[in-house]
Amino acid sequence: MLKKYVKYQIKKWMPLLAVGVLFMGFIYWLTMAVIPTSVIDTRDGTAPHTMSSSGFLALAIPALIVATVLPLFIFHYRTSKKAVDTYYQAAFRPRDFKRARFLIGMGMLAIAVTAVFLVGFALFALRYATTPESYTGPYNYTNYRVEYHFAYVPLLFLLVLLAVLAQYSISSFLVSLGDYIFDQLCLLYFGNVFLGLIVVAPYFLVYVHMSAAMKTFAPTYEPFLYGFSPIGGMILPIQIDSALICNYYASRSTASFIGWPTAIATYLMFVAFAGGVLVYNLLSKDPSGEYASLRGARNKPIALLPHGVALLVGIIVSAATFLSVRAVRTQEATFSSLVFVGLFFG
Repeated sequence: MLKKYVKYQIKKWMPLLAVGVLFMGFIYWLTMAVIPTSVIDTRDGTAPHTMSSSGFLALAIPALIVATVLPLFIFHYRTSKKAVDTYYQAAFRPRDFKRARFLIGMGMLAIAVTAVFLVGFALFALRYATTPESYTGPYNYTNYRVEYHFAYVPLLFLLVLLAVLAQYSISSFLVSLGDYIFDQLCLLYFGNVFLGLIVVAPYFLVYVHMSAAMKTFAPTYEPFLYGFSPIGGMILPIQIDSALICNYYASRSTASFIGWPTAIATYLMFVAFAGGVLVYNLLSKDPSGEYASLRGARNKPIALLPHGVALLVGIIVSAATFLSVRAVRTQEATFSSLVFVGLFFG
């Protein structure tokens, strides 16, 4: 009976898979079709010709969005008492039903991300292979093919795929705690912010201290992103992309972001938490149907999650402000306000 249900559900979710592929593919394929494979020489050939990214963020960002939103469809049945009653009358246990839906969603997500990557990377590799080592462009400027180390691309993809599946597992855990669509949305947002503050805080505080100490901090988009959990899975791939694949820092004197130890530690914390949540998702029982479509968390402590987010925001803002005041006293007011807005709104 369960096998029949799995086949039925896969067929039913095929349109959802197609939408996910088109969403990720449109952004990634378009990026890989236009991303530069050559640059104008501005250093008289004295340094490698590099770009800051091979374009993988155009895959990672939409894939993480899909991984975050997909559990809302996987556990949508919890918001309908009629659907719960129907499924619970089937000839298999509710735990098996929940596990099957979770694993089907994870498998379809992995297939979609892999397919989008293979097509987009093949498109870029073809363009790169047909780009000459050097040629004369408009206005008689000499263009040189950028330097990419393709041997690291499989490692980068595996790390991105693992981060996407980890985010799917985390979001599934958060959504499964709610039985009403509004509750699921709140749990999804505040839970990701809460985890982001825990996982990314060490990286963020080191970034704050180094930027302020070197007097290089400027109001950029980065602080507005560091308060959301998927960033924990992106710091290490960004490091690998810029430092190893693109060799971007070989021609510059600046440090490679914060450094490998901090990036690896942040990534491992994110994946480790997701691993624990994955075990919970596979082994936990599906709650009783009596809670379906009812507002309010089944577990009362979950209702305190927004307050926990606010508490962590206060702690991290205080620490970041302290570090910035010690390093550059003239920047603390502007910087503190940016940190607060960025971390609270994710």
